[in-house]
Amino acid sequence: MPIHFLLHVASIVAAVIVVAGTPDTKTWLSVALALGFVHYLMSLLYSGRQIRQLFEQPQVIVPLLWIGLVGAALYLLKFTLILYFAFHHAFNTVYILRDTIRKDDEVVRAFRGSSVWLHLFIYLVVLRSNSPLDNISPAALFAGVAIGYAVFFYYLYRLRTRLNARSLFENCGFELLSLGAIAASFYFDFKFLQVVLYHFIFWAFYPAWKLAHGGIPRLARYLAITGACIAVFWAVSPIGLVGYRLIGSPFEEQFYLWSYIHITSSLVLSNAHPAWIVSLFRPLGTTKVA
Repeated sequence: MPIHFLLHVASIVAAVIVVAGTPDTKTWLSVALALGFVHYLMSLLYSGRQIRQLFEQPQVIVPLLWIGLVGAALYLLKFTLILYFAFHHAFNTVYILRDTIRKDDEVVRAFRGSSVWLHLFIYLVVLRSNSPLDNISPAALFAGVAIGYAVFFYYLYRLRTRLNARSLFENCGFELLSLGAIAASFYFDFKFLQVVLYHFIFWAFYPAWKLAHGGIPRLARYLAITGACIAVFWAVSPIGLVGYRLIGSPFEEQFYLWSYIHITSSLVLSNAHPAWIVSLFRPLGTTKVA
């Protein structure tokens, strides 16, 4: 069963339901930001082992300091989050599939690289009406996505003998589905935080599926913690116990701050990145938290 693809579809459907089913923009934005805080907190709670490993490896101090300084600079210089998140989204989407192809050789690495390029341009094309992407030539973005699909399917074809039906679909199903998102972008003005909402929902579903393999107690604990976090962040959100304006509120400001912190820390804690990034901080295969 192509579980990654099905989780992507379920997450997209859930995000559409939230956006379309809420009464106004403030409501779905508040839901998105609240789920973001949950995502950021859960990623730290379930990264305890990786965090401990950092203190056991003196050689990671220098790259850790560099990563921290870069993340802080991007936030303080107000580097646009829509672009910083683009790489986070592309890396997570691509490298979560690392285990679907057993041998990691030059062709596989080229395929993963082409997939990162493709997902970056799919993201940019779908969100091309958002500032500051609206300053980029649409022709350049569509050329980038066309090149991305061509190179992606070239390397996928080279891997055809190493993929069964399930792994083949896992490695191209979401890319095919994304053609629908590109087509829909001609009729619907996608917003950055709508894509982010989908990301948060996917990364709530995916760990639940992984933990279910470890038994009901582990899954129940994850669901209980997630549910409690959702309740807390909903309560303090603009649509919670004390209603207030979202734009310019501390709730929104803290969301953006922790977004930079999360994306930066994921480079240190998550395996959903290229091997050269992962190897800077720990042995490959210790975590898959995004």
